[in-house]
Amino acid sequence: MRSLLTIGQLAEQLQLSVGTIYYWVHRREIPVIRVGKHLRFELVAVLEHFKDLTRLKERAPGLPLRKMVNGQDRSLTTRDPEHAEFRGKE
Repeated sequence: MRSLLTIGQLAEQLQLSVGTIYYWVHRREIPVIRVGKHLRFELVAVLEHFKDLTRLKERAPGLPLRKMVNGQDRSLTTRDPEHAEFRGKE
């Protein structure tokens, strides 16, 4: 049986904030399993997802890290001006 993590457990494993994980889920930029209203994550699937993104970045150095999501080109960073509402006050 595969091991599923809560959002807090995943944030701890990746040493990120829970807010960052929620942001990625909202943008559909991280693999997630929805169990009713709860979110669960497979650590192996998430790490593989990031490896794939790293491979993409290595193929095109100097370009912003972006991914096609539902046919739309999406940034995977929160530093873009269009994402200011997700960052809050700096």
